[in-house]
Amino acid sequence: MTDWLATCRAAVEDVRGVLVDLPTRVEREPVVGAGEGGDDTVAIDAASEDAIVRRLEATGASFTLISEELGERVFGEGGSTHIVVDPIDGSLNAKRGIPFFALSLAVADGPTMGDVHFGYVYDFGTGEEWTAHREAGAFLGEQRLGDVRPKDEIEILSFEATLTSSVAEKAAQMVGIASQRVGDAGDVKPDSGEAGGTDGGAGPAICGNGSTRANARRTVRGGAIVFRRWRISDCCTSARSFV
Repeated sequence: MTDWLATCRAAVEDVRGVLVDLPTRVEREPVVGAGEGGDDTVAIDAASEDAIVRRLEATGASFTLISEELGERVFGEGGSTHIVVDPIDGSLNAKRGIPFFALSLAVADGPTMGDVHFGYVYDFGTGEEWTAHREAGAFLGEQRLGDVRPKDEIEILSFEATLTSSVAEKAAQMVGIASQRVGDAGDVKPDSGEAGGTDGGAGPAICGNGSTRANARRTVRGGAIVFRRWRISDCCTSARSFV
C-alpha cells in the first residue's frame, strides 16, 4: 500500500530543489509550452510537474493522474486510484519570488470528489503542512484541527487587474456599491455552473461541487470588480483545498 504522506513530503523536497535550480524570475517565467487547459506553461510549472510525476512514478503504483499542465495520464494499469495535483498552486507568485504558493495534491479511490480519501497542501511560504485522511480528520502539522467550523458565509470584494493603476481609476465607482449586500447584484446565479471570465480577466469562484457559488459579479472595464458570496463549507471540499 502506497504511503501517500511520505510521497508528498518527498515531492515537496523535489519542488524545493526546482526552486533552487531556478532561483530568479529570469529562469522561472519563460513560457515553455501550453497546458491542457490552454494556459501558458512557464518553466517553473513544467519543472515542478516533471519532478512530481517522477516522484509519483517511483511509487510503482497504478493510478490516473490529473494535473494542470499534462492533463490526464494513466500510469501502470490505471485502476480506480485518481490523483489530482497542482505542483505550483500560485505559479504567478512563485515565478516572481513571492512566497505565497503551495503544492496541492489529492488522492481518490474513484473519479469523483466523494472518492477523495487523502489530501495534502504544503505552503512554501510559511512551511505549513496541511493533511487530511478520510475518517481520521484534518491536521496542521501534527495538530488535529478542532470541531469549530467556519461561519456559513463569507462576502468578498476583490479587485483584479494587471496594473494597479487600472484599479485606482475605477475604485471610486465602487463608493456606495461595495457596502451593498452581494446578493443585490445578481448577474451570476448561485449554482449556475458558469465558467466565463470577465472583462478584467477575473475567473469564477470554482468550488468542489463544480459550481461558481457566486451570487453576483460586477465588472468595470480595465479592472475587474468581483463580488462573491459563497459558503466556505462548500469550497473546502475541493481537491485543491481538501484539508
